Amino acid sequence: MPPILAPIAMALTAGAYTVTAASLTSFVVGTALSIGASYALGRIFRKKPPAQASLARQLEDIQRTVRSPVAERQIIYGRAMVSGPIAYAEQTGSNKEYLWLALPLAGHEIDAVEEAWLNDKLSTDPAISAYVSYWVHPGTATQSADANLIAASAGKWTSAHQLKGIAYLVVRLQFNADAFPTGLPNIRALSRGKKVYDPRTDTTVWSNNWALCVRDWMLDSDYGCGLTTADIDDATFIAAANISDESVSVPSGNQPRYTCDGVVLAGSADPWTILESMLTAGAGYVTRPMGLWGLYAGAYRTPTVTYSEKHLRAQIAVRPRPQRSDLFNAVKGTFADASNGRKANDFQPQTNATYETQDGGSRIYRDINLPWTSDPYAAQRIAKIVLEKSRQGMTATMPMKRDALQNLPGETVLIDNTDLGWSAKPFMISELLSNNDLTVDYALQEEASAVYAWASGDATTVDPAPDTNLPDPFTVAAPTGFALASGTAQLYIRQDKTVFSRIKASWAVSDQHVTSGGRIEVQYKQSADATWENAPQLDGAATFIHILDVQDGVAYDVRVRAVNNMGVRSSWVTSSSHTVLGKTARPSDVNTFMLDGKTLSWSTVSDSDLDGYRLRYQPGLNRASASWGNALPMHEGLVLVSPFTPVRFPDGQVTIMVKAVDTSGNESENAAVIQTDLGDPLADNVVFEIDQHAAGFVSGTITNGSVDGGSGDLIADISGSLIWNSDDTADMWLSVAEPMWITVSYEEMLFEITLTSTNAENVKMLISEMMVGDITQIEYRRQGPQAMWLEQSANLIWNAAGTTLMWDIPDYQPWPGEITSKYEPYDFRFKTGFGKVQGRISALKFQWDFPDIVEKMNDQAIALGGTWLYPSKAFAAIQNVGLTLQDDGGSAISARVDSKLYWAVLVQCFDSNDAQTTGSVDATIQGY
Repeated sequence: MPPILAPIAMALTAGAYTVTAASLTSFVVGTALSIGASYALGRIFRKKPPAQASLARQLEDIQRTVRSPVAERQIIYGRAMVSGPIAYAEQTGSNKEYLWLALPLAGHEIDAVEEAWLNDKLSTDPAISAYVSYWVHPGTATQSADANLIAASAGKWTSAHQLKGIAYLVVRLQFNADAFPTGLPNIRALSRGKKVYDPRTDTTVWSNNWALCVRDWMLDSDYGCGLTTADIDDATFIAAANISDESVSVPSGNQPRYTCDGVVLAGSADPWTILESMLTAGAGYVTRPMGLWGLYAGAYRTPTVTYSEKHLRAQIAVRPRPQRSDLFNAVKGTFADASNGRKANDFQPQTNATYETQDGGSRIYRDINLPWTSDPYAAQRIAKIVLEKSRQGMTATMPMKRDALQNLPGETVLIDNTDLGWSAKPFMISELLSNNDLTVDYALQEEASAVYAWASGDATTVDPAPDTNLPDPFTVAAPTGFALASGTAQLYIRQDKTVFSRIKASWAVSDQHVTSGGRIEVQYKQSADATWENAPQLDGAATFIHILDVQDGVAYDVRVRAVNNMGVRSSWVTSSSHTVLGKTARPSDVNTFMLDGKTLSWSTVSDSDLDGYRLRYQPGLNRASASWGNALPMHEGLVLVSPFTPVRFPDGQVTIMVKAVDTSGNESENAAVIQTDLGDPLADNVVFEIDQHAAGFVSGTITNGSVDGGSGDLIADISGSLIWNSDDTADMWLSVAEPMWITVSYEEMLFEITLTSTNAENVKMLISEMMVGDITQIEYRRQGPQAMWLEQSANLIWNAAGTTLMWDIPDYQPWPGEITSKYEPYDFRFKTGFGKVQGRISALKFQWDFPDIVEKMNDQAIALGGTWLYPSKAFAAIQNVGLTLQDDGGSAISARVDSKLYWAVLVQCFDSNDAQTTGSVDATIQGY
């Protein structure tokens, strides 16, 4: 038994039948529809279908020509537009003007390729037909290798390349810039796919009959469900095939009732999940009574058996309607539109004004995907069945006498019951329910022939199967449009900025006996609790309430009911498992972000729960990959208002980001970003400099780049994409040894270098650079202390395990603009991104900048012949000395510096005859 069916239990273990009830995949509209026999429409009815790529994405993927060494095999049923991976590419011709391609289409034999498309043009289009040739190999077990490719490939494609069992195209393209202005075109083939067995004729031929395609997939032992013919009831498949072939009138003429046209990617999903999606094309389901799988198309099966009170051993239990939260009155969705290149398209929604009125005047849509349906009218017909089936919401449990059991799940029966007002009312048997006393109940689902009626898209305007013909004057309609909301818009904030979360419950009531003199009752609880709590009682005209004292991140259930002025209550309408969003909700994104000089300004967000803003930056122009988590802060705490001028501003090319922050510390989802060049960093005393550009970048390691011989710039390599030159007179290859076309994109380039800082400690290290590219990044890290050596040995000191150095080398981090360096090695990485802009480093200098030092030495006595002044601060160089002669009563009238060393200055005093004398001075010494 396939894994997806593991939960199935024996519904009846004694008596005339043995049935595995179809707890398969629920044929459900909420909990009201419980057609256990269904394994198909349940998928359409689900509110939240299984996580998967959208239908548009699925169809796009199978129609895209890709370059890949591996690809999933495709199985084509009916007609489908497909492409495939480039399994082989070769250029030929005296000027390499021909490109040969081999494109696998399917992992099995196909019937034919009806059309070939290049981008959005048919191969027969006069604009390209002269430059396109193709040959089809259907994938037979005896097919030979393509003779044209053997002849053109000079022995690379040989007679051994037969690709038996694989359908593929050989395509030859002749270069022409007008025919293929964007380069290599996307190649697609409209293909008639797999040949399927027809038990009605005992033949295996191509067909898009829905039932035959489903049968083939269920029996497919390579990729499908892996059943055998002994596992299936062919009588039901034959009946479903005949229904599928029935002619249906549509505005464009006539068409088969159900077809199956699409593609399976082998291994992309469980085969039973794929079966589930295929069943949607026939609005049908599969069952497994008596141990055999049966198939039923979406059609009314005329009942031949009528049950009445005499067949019952107890009263019928009836559930008249599904929950309000599970109702819908309109169906929309997408299908694989054959008139639009088999691309995803919306079909005309199926609506019903009567149902809208019943639901309080609101149109409630259910979205469905029909990946195996290619005709818009067929899609509408299936959508109408989905809509009408959802309104047959009555279910019943019918306790049967043993001698009355005549039918199996999936069959339609008629029910007479005077108490319920039923006269020959049709129901489908959804399940057989066995009891401990070996009695059996029928689980019934309301059915109607009008569900499947079709008049060229005309919607049914009334419920085709009224629930009862007995009047009920004491019915109060439940509130409609019940919805819960929480989050930023529902927060309550006090003046002290304390934030409280609330749930807003809203609804609509149309019963005037409720709105005039009636009341609304609301209850709530945490989903994990069993006891409901009462909210304040409301007037009948109320349409919403705020539920207070709820906790963020906790799931709640809320229910509401209407009470008319006679005290008659409606049923509860419940919304379950609403997780409260409050202080956990992110604030809105900042929309506008501007820079004027060194002042930043931005548009304020309108969120009521706002605490301020946070600004960060990254060196480089990195809008495409700006990483908030790795960015550097521009301030402490939060910035409260705009505009804002940071105390310290970064230098050079920089990406600046801003996010809003709420009172709980939650940040905006996305940062607003500015990219700019703020110029070279300011330096005080550059005493040491390494110019990598001038040195030809020889000290580092270059990846995907080279030094340009003319400019000396470091430039990124050209990538290897297959895109033709727009100049049709130019070569299509880079060199004789490189067979493909000129590219318009460039590789990600990396320049890595290790430098040891100058031998002075705590000096400022700067980088002056000029980089361009789709993105640019600068990163650095310290290597750690200098390598330590064992005495009289050339071995590094290792850790106790003998595997790594005893010190840690940290991870790379963004360059902050400048650092205070140590006398140790530093690793640097300069990166330009892959893209349309060629990465280029046109300037790169490393600079070590010593800070200014100033020291004042007052009341210094100068002896005859001069005195050396020794400052207390450690100068690397003394640049300027300012002297002020004191009036000490002596003969000195001037003072001057006679000599300077980096650690001292010699000062002398002179009298009016310019002769040396004694004196006293104040000295200001400046340097670094």
